[in-house]
Amino acid sequence: MEQERREKLAKGKNKDGSMSTDEMFVAVTESCVARIKSWRGFYENEKPVPFDADTAFEILDKNRWLRDQIIENSQDVENFRC
Repeated sequence: MEQERREKLAKGKNKDGSMSTDEMFVAVTESCVARIKSWRGFYENEKPVPFDADTAFEILDKNRWLRDQIIENSQDVENFRC
């Protein structure tokens, strides 16, 4: 599934190198997935949802508010201080 998204992004670029809105959403969502190391607290039918890139992509694609939170919080350098 991840490979399919990458191929779609590579093929979908316009001749001038620009991306469509949908392609930009895919790229931003992929970027958010790359920022997630693991998670807890995601449940489906009362069972924990294990982390993997494809599941993360699906959840972030359906819940864009969550994706926006990841972007916002990962841009704050203070969140990464030891």
